[in-house]
Amino acid sequence: IRSADGRPEGVSLFLFGSVLNGSLNSDIDLLCVYDEKKLTSKEVYGALVPFFRGLEHHFGSRIHPVIL
Repeated sequence: IRSADGRPEGVSLFLFGSVLNGSLNSDIDLLCVYDEKKLTSKEVYGALVPFFRGLEHHFGSRIHPVIL
């Protein structure tokens, strides 16, 4: 995902799983890779939670994040 409103700086996002086959009936699998120079491991989840909530509201599906 190259551009997304609310994405914290230093985080790259990658979709995977059933959503790539057009299915929004279950959760949305989202790989989040963060830059340690911009966010610490303690900061990254808190920075992403509002973004995840916005996506869940927009798509009506739960976000299943994997953060690396």
